[in-house]
Amino acid sequence: MQEDVLISKRNSLILKGGGILLMLIHHLFYMPESQLLYNDITIHGLGVVNQIGLFCKLCVAVFVFVSGYGLAISTPKDIKLKDYYWHRFKKLYLNYWFIWILFVPIGIFVLGRTLPDAYGEHVALRGVLDFMGLLKMFGVDSYNPAWWFYNCIIILYLVFPLLNRFYLRTSYLVIIISLTIGLLGFVPGFNVISNYLFVFVLGMLFSKMPVLWLRETRIWQILVAIIILSVWRFTAASPKYIVDGLLCAGLAMLIYKMPLQNLFGRVFEELGKHSMNMFLIHSFISWWWFRKYIYITRNPLIILLSLLVTSYLLSVGIEWIKKKIGFYKLLK
Repeated sequence: MQEDVLISKRNSLILKGGGILLMLIHHLFYMPESQLLYNDITIHGLGVVNQIGLFCKLCVAVFVFVSGYGLAISTPKDIKLKDYYWHRFKKLYLNYWFIWILFVPIGIFVLGRTLPDAYGEHVALRGVLDFMGLLKMFGVDSYNPAWWFYNCIIILYLVFPLLNRFYLRTSYLVIIISLTIGLLGFVPGFNVISNYLFVFVLGMLFSKMPVLWLRETRIWQILVAIIILSVWRFTAASPKYIVDGLLCAGLAMLIYKMPLQNLFGRVFEELGKHSMNMFLIHSFISWWWFRKYIYITRNPLIILLSLLVTSYLLSVGIEWIKKKIGFYKLLK
């Protein structure tokens, strides 16, 4: 039986599972220097695998869309701001700090990538800002550059109560403003969220929409829309991030219409459960720890599977450690 919400808890995990798979593909194959490490298929001068890697930056929008939807549907209207921030940021930061404290020292003392190597100057200040997940807001990469997304999601979590209040009163105004910012690609002082504010608000919008209208929509219609949007994103220089939001909405609708009560769905659900850890750790594996081993076969599919399995198993180990030390008692 179908859920009365577009994105159920299970569907949220499936979307996150798809998002982390897209992220691995993106980080493995989008960079020019990584093109030397795998065998690509060239058509009219374009590397197919590289172009797929570039397209898979959609992963960021997937996580932002699910976050906007999840916050909007689960946050009580009468919640106190201090309760909201305490509940949300405790979970957000404790998971991040656990990985930071575990992996950054390994990078420093085992791999020799020191803090000055990562931050350049003002090491102490930048280290504190990185530990708070806010370094990218000042135009400086984190110790792990992939962690810029944490800066984005922290700011979105911060502004959500204000967005939600205005949305409940003047939803069209919030949508228009976020769409304009997305098209301009600039938010003074908060440029790190400019490309994804519209995606976040779109997630909020879909949390308020009844799903009755979707029950008359056919799967083939959703698939056609996704294909058209994907072609648009591949070929158009802009507005990529606006299209990303619409693609995420399309994927959410597709999963709603296809409950995926099969092995395929269970695999993505499992990946979704580990998506946070895998996001935080996978680039240590592919960029610094085992780079030459991940790419050793030069086969894109085997490369992807190598990173997917390694980061998943490492996440399983991290979760085992968390349970052993009583980590999750801190989140209650």
